[in-house]
Amino acid sequence: MKRIAVACACFVLLSSCLFKGSSGESGNLVSFATRADKIAYEAIYNFDISGQLAGGVSVRATIAHDPPAVLRRLDTTTKPSSGSPITVSSWFVTNTTGHYACAQYGGATRCSTDDLDSTEFGDARLDAFFDAPRRADAFASVRKATRPVRIASEKGTCFEASPAEPSPSPSHSPEPTIPAEHYRYDLCYSDDGILLRGRRIDLTAEEAGGQAQTYLLDVVSITRVVQPSDVRLPGPLVSPSELKP
Repeated sequence: MKRIAVACACFVLLSSCLFKGSSGESGNLVSFATRADKIAYEAIYNFDISGQLAGGVSVRATIAHDPPAVLRRLDTTTKPSSGSPITVSSWFVTNTTGHYACAQYGGATRCSTDDLDSTEFGDARLDAFFDAPRRADAFASVRKATRPVRIASEKGTCFEASPAEPSPSPSHSPEPTIPAEHYRYDLCYSDDGILLRGRRIDLTAEEAGGQAQTYLLDVVSITRVVQPSDVRLPGPLVSPSELKP
């Protein structure tokens, strides 16, 4: 027990040394999270899940960004217990003419206009890595690492961020009591604001005696040269009524 206590004390001390908190770090995180809005780049990520939700699924996400055009592609591969892996691809594209959603129908990729421009990849777990850090009110506590890291040959500046505790429901509220989620984000950015790594650790299950649920987004490659073809619609534009599997 004494050895465990010493190890915990060392971990706390190490965390204090690696991350430094201040009242201005929330704004600093927002600054990094929005810095890449004005640059051209293409980044490819692997997205993994550990814990009880982990399964035979692998996800690759791609962002091709050349302002004002941006293309986001999501490739989700499911590995069944028998048979060949199945990959489903989807795209969200924004350019000067509007917002578009694209998917594969009957072996061909087709696109239609899409009024929902608030999603990154159409997956809330993945979208949160790009959306939450952009809002100054998303986290109650933000700490910045005291030294940079190297990720995919890029120098990265990292932040640790925790959300505010939700307010409990009034005792007379008819709403059922739902245990609050406790989680933490670890986010690392390049000097020009490209997200290099995102980790969301859901501590709720761990606090109940189980295994912490972790979502990890890791950059695989980055280029700052984007061709016009990289941000084009991946298929013809059709009306929604024509989109039949």
